[in-house]
Amino acid sequence: MAWTLLHGILAQGYRVASGPSADYPYGALDRQRPIFTARGLDLGGYFNGTLNIDISPASFEMKKPEYTFESVEWTDLHPPEHFSFSRCKVIYKQVEYDGWVYYPHPETKLRNFQNPALLEVIAQPIPEIKYGDAMDVLVNTEEISISFPGSQTPNEPRKLESYLNRKRLIAGVSILAILVILSITGVGFLVSRLKNNQPQAHQRSPILSLGYCNSNDIKPCIVSFSVDADGNMLVNILIPKSTYPAFYLTITKDGVVNTYKCRKVKGFSTNVYCIGRQMYPGEALQFNIISNRNDTVLAEGNFAIIGLLLGTPDTEAVVSAPATEAPTAATEPPIILEILTPVPTELTPSYPNPSYP
Repeated sequence: MAWTLLHGILAQGYRVASGPSADYPYGALDRQRPIFTARGLDLGGYFNGTLNIDISPASFEMKKPEYTFESVEWTDLHPPEHFSFSRCKVIYKQVEYDGWVYYPHPETKLRNFQNPALLEVIAQPIPEIKYGDAMDVLVNTEEISISFPGSQTPNEPRKLESYLNRKRLIAGVSILAILVILSITGVGFLVSRLKNNQPQAHQRSPILSLGYCNSNDIKPCIVSFSVDADGNMLVNILIPKSTYPAFYLTITKDGVVNTYKCRKVKGFSTNVYCIGRQMYPGEALQFNIISNRNDTVLAEGNFAIIGLLLGTPDTEAVVSAPATEAPTAATEPPIILEILTPVPTELTPSYPNPSYP
């Protein structure tokens, strides 16, 4: 289509299209629209009336309209009329409304004079429009010819180019805004996913179960508990492989969290001992193995210490919990406190072994 932009003013017409008038006891479009629909042009969704747009000093002539309906018998007050329609767009307050140039042929319209500078348009409903308002109309010059009096040069091509440039600018800004919003939303979603995929120390799942070492070969697991000469408790832990993440141990009693620094045993890459505050047999404790790297909980368990290996100058003895406070048979490990190797044979307050790992 070859569009031309025309500037116009909304004028008052004969007011016969939308309702009863001096010429007709009914609205002309009420009678005509069903006939137009039957012949292939459905005007549903358009206002049941016409806009009379004064485009003077320009004038128009219907040349090759998209639709022409001949001999439309819509009233018995005069002979049938011919009607033609050409697509157009009404632009009011920078908003576009689809429409049709409605053209009753002058040769068959005997009652009213058809002003060639007055475009009659059936358009979508336009809020708050009133007589005297300025507007623009885009018409298809392949179907409607536009002329200006004398040697006057029309400025419609320049106006149309300006209008199209403005539309392109608005469309470009809108697309850019949408892309920015989508980018921000996408980044936010990605950050949220990354945060959700990094479990913190308080998260509970999925986490391995921690308990005493037994025949099930579930690791990490606790081999034994002992007390050094300074009264610190040593927890001997067996890990599944030498590349297991570096960690620290927490033991919670009555809501108080105690932290134990952990190191590998020299010469035994899968044995780790953790040192910290002494706990006592028979007390219900919460054990957590937590990664040094991101505080992720690697394993956890809730059980009681059933025995402590005490270090003395001459010998070692085992202090066990009273029988009434020991774990049940299902969770109690076999008594293996005599085989505590590989635990360092000498422990001093300085703990010279390298930090784990």
